[in-house]
Amino acid sequence: MATIANLKIEGMHCDACVRRVRTALSGVDGVHVKDVRVGSADIEIDSEKVGTKEAVDAVNDIGFSAKVA
Repeated sequence: MATIANLKIEGMHCDACVRRVRTALSGVDGVHVKDVRVGSADIEIDSEKVGTKEAVDAVNDIGFSAKVA
């Protein structure tokens, strides 16, 4: 089952940040990146494979502060 989630992300300032976040989220099995902008990301999560925690952790692990909106 797919779930749509919006992440609020602090610490992003530029297009390079957007690319880093997109890459980190894309690396999580079960996460499909819909859109990433400075300050937020819209993702689709395959809840049979992964939860929102793993997506948030992937963003936090690269130095940003993410939470589910």
